[in-house]
Amino acid sequence: MNWNNAEIIDEVIEEFAELAKIPRPSGHEKAVGDYLENRFRQLGAEARRDETGNLAADVAASAGCEDMPRVILQSHMDMVCVAEPGKVFDPLTDPIKLIRGEDTLTADGTSLGSDDGTGISIILYLFKHRDEFKHGPIRAIITVDEESGMTGAGALAAEWLADAPYLINCDSENIDELTIGSAGSIGMDFLREISFEEIGPEEGSAYEVKLSGFMGGHSGECIGLGRANAIRVLAFFLTELAAAAVDYRLASFRGGHARNAIPDEASAVIVAAASEGELRRIAAQVTQKLKTLYPADNRGIVTVAAAKRPTAVAGAEDTLALIELITNLHTGVYSMSTVVPGLVESSANIGQVIWPEAENGGKARVIFFPRSSIDERLAEFRMSGALLAAATGWQMEAEAPAPGWAPRANSRLAEVMNRVYQEQNSSPMKVGAIHAGLECGFHAQKAPELDIVSIGVTTRDIHSPRETLELNTIPTEVKLIAGTIEEL
Repeated sequence: MNWNNAEIIDEVIEEFAELAKIPRPSGHEKAVGDYLENRFRQLGAEARRDETGNLAADVAASAGCEDMPRVILQSHMDMVCVAEPGKVFDPLTDPIKLIRGEDTLTADGTSLGSDDGTGISIILYLFKHRDEFKHGPIRAIITVDEESGMTGAGALAAEWLADAPYLINCDSENIDELTIGSAGSIGMDFLREISFEEIGPEEGSAYEVKLSGFMGGHSGECIGLGRANAIRVLAFFLTELAAAAVDYRLASFRGGHARNAIPDEASAVIVAAASEGELRRIAAQVTQKLKTLYPADNRGIVTVAAAKRPTAVAGAEDTLALIELITNLHTGVYSMSTVVPGLVESSANIGQVIWPEAENGGKARVIFFPRSSIDERLAEFRMSGALLAAATGWQMEAEAPAPGWAPRANSRLAEVMNRVYQEQNSSPMKVGAIHAGLECGFHAQKAPELDIVSIGVTTRDIHSPRETLELNTIPTEVKLIAGTIEEL
């Protein structure tokens, strides 16, 4: 291989830019799936999709390499779509607008979708340039719905994995890290029918409480970094009002963007028998406390401003039930691994609160996402969640858990990839497990003999409007994958 780094970056970003034009939040991947199926066929691959929408694309071995083992390259086609406060953005219709700097790629006020658009784009590049390196049969598998429930990986036919000894997942976030294990997870939703009551002028004035400026981030990668959960902080502010004997009625409560993203913003509309100055004083006190509670995330603030008066507010029982649930659900690190130093073993995140409109009524939904490298701990989260739901008057719905991925002893793929990386970059990779969830748990469950690793370009602040791709890591990954396939 004698590939030029600048040309690799340009071609991969060309592929990425086409993906960025297609809205692809989790659960809405048909358009991007249609595009990818056609794109792989343009590159000479045999492409097919299953009923779930997962895509497989195959190319034959290069001449003289027909007996080499098949290697699977795997990514996912959906992305977490979030926008900075005030940004007009509809994830179902609006494209991602890219901003390319000298060394980085970002988006204009939204998440970038490097997770996992860059992985797909690199796979397309390798398919396009497959005549320039030696390889056995290569299969691309691009799944749907990785970000919200991994239903694509869960529904993937075992036959798509059975005829390959090696799988390289392209969904990690640091170029020098070789991942050989990941956490499992379970999606849990709490639902409650909200009763609204008309409100008279004697009840007080309307205010909007906003929490903004928090760092947010990936609920696995960043959960141990001491970042505040804006939803939890908003509930804490409302308990402070009650403690200060401020009589308030709750009209709305919203926050967060996705199950697996730490909320960086939240807001509520309340009607309170208190002056704006009094509420601002309490907001300033809470903001100051946050700097002590979350010193690594000390730019978050609580603000209060006059708001349009709502026509109705939630009943007192519903308000109390919401605050009790949020303040009792665990958020952040639950326990650290006793086997791998520095690795978070179990955690949980309140990712989003969805509130019904008073005019239409309906159910409030609190979206909760525990993770653990111990499957039994996930069962414990589910049991304790059901008990808390019953105690606070909520209905709990739980998805089937996504399995953890245990490190494989004596992985040949990990050994070869680490050696190739060291030869190409004059330094070894960091080999280990991560607390984030990867689809590899499902792959290992369906094909226990499959040798799996996960790698990725370096991307900072994924699942947030600050998501940033380091461009110089793109050719590093391209050459690493191609070199590993040749070595295998």
